Amino acid sequence: MRTRLVRAAGVCLALLAVTTGCSDLDQLIEPKTTGATVMTPDEAKHDLWGRLDLAQAAIGGTWAEEDSEVAEQCDGGFYYYAVRRRNELATDLDIPTNALKAFWEADDDYTVRANSFRPTQRQLITRSTNGTALAYYAEEGKLYITAEGPCIPGDFAAVSDEDVRQLRQRRATETPAP
Repeated sequence: MRTRLVRAAGVCLALLAVTTGCSDLDQLIEPKTTGATVMTPDEAKHDLWGRLDLAQAAIGGTWAEEDSEVAEQCDGGFYYYAVRRRNELATDLDIPTNALKAFWEADDDYTVRANSFRPTQRQLITRSTNGTALAYYAEEGKLYITAEGPCIPGDFAAVSDEDVRQLRQRRATETPAP
């Protein structure tokens, strides 16, 4: 799971660097600082995944989900990260981009910024009032949505250890498909 997430995050960051023509990723990614948002780890995961589920529904199609179930560290706390990749190629990038932009703009919880660096690429960046950052990328028919939840004050090590324990326990009880 973590390998796929790291690989997907790398793809998204590479796509972002290529599409912006920028090689200095420190200029593109803001450091996560502890905010005022307080949630339990379970609430934080489900809030993040719920936002992505709604974004996917606004666009339509089937999506591969690469949702982190183990907390990441930020300054003074923890957060969760996820990547969603649409399985079908988009033949017209404006249709899904406009649908998602309209969805996010209709919700007062989001501030949306649109970018397009060339005719074959689209990008939307949004941040919710609780600090969740979502980014939508479309290029050559491929659609991605990445998300980072807010930095929640707390003991990262304890939260991460508990996430790992729960993940291992769940995997041990899951029955593999034949």
